[in-house]
Amino acid sequence: MPPVSRFKPNTNRDFNKQKLHQVKFHGGYALDKEVGIVKLSDRITNLQKPPLYWDNQKKLAYREEAQLIAESLIDKNGFLSKRLQSKIEECQIQMD
Repeated sequence: MPPVSRFKPNTNRDFNKQKLHQVKFHGGYALDKEVGIVKLSDRITNLQKPPLYWDNQKKLAYREEAQLIAESLIDKNGFLSKRLQSKIEECQIQMD
């Protein structure tokens, strides 16, 4: 049996949008650029080769969540946004 992960991607796109809105805005104020940079960097790092026990549905959900992060935080750092988009494309190729 595969180990239980605390970091399961949520396949509910509306829920993920709500979470990202909370990252982008807190108490009605835009959060610092640094918060977005950390989120982008974190997802870039996490888009390494997925565990062998992940099925295609889980991989797809994680990639879609990464795309949502890339779209939502594009204004935080241009270089990291492009890097994340590149990693997302690599994931697509690995799934094909």
